[in-house]
Amino acid sequence: QGGVIPSVAIETYQAAEMFTFESEARKAMDEKAAAFNAADMAVVGSRVTGSMGSYTYAVDYIAKAGNVPPPHNFQ
Repeated sequence: QGGVIPSVAIETYQAAEMFTFESEARKAMDEKAAAFNAADMAVVGSRVTGSMGSYTYAVDYIAKAGNVPPPHNFQ
């Protein structure tokens, strides 16, 4: 009764790719964040994680309720 139905949610895109260098992961993360923003899915956070020789990244974005999450190959 009388509950609130959210119209947006924060989702996380976790890259499947691994990178040798942190700078490569950061560049890929920046490109992915730009693609999300261009697709009208506002990025609210991003981060590179890992250690020497094995880096990856994640992007947090706002998804409208009912939207299907982007596939891993989202361009």
